[in-house]
Amino acid sequence: MKEGECSEAIFGERGFTHQCLKKPTKYENNKWWCTIHSPSYLKRQMEARNEKFRADRAKDQERYRRQDAIDKLVEGISTEFIEQNPGILRGQK
Repeated sequence: MKEGECSEAIFGERGFTHQCLKKPTKYENNKWWCTIHSPSYLKRQMEARNEKFRADRAKDQERYRRQDAIDKLVEGISTEFIEQNPGILRGQK
């Protein structure tokens, strides 16, 4: 690594790795890093991604739980009854 370069080795267009040429602005873990490769920035990005994933996962799990409850509820009802009362599954009379 040359003086004044980020410590991150990045994957190049032709299949080879080379040193990131961005100006280093943060000193962490005894190395200089550019803003987008600094370990603290990467950690914050990963935490934000994980939080969004957890929120989406919880929403999906709730949707699946509701669908399972509806499926169990309708399991004993005949198809003719559901066809005659189409709003019954949506809570309409």
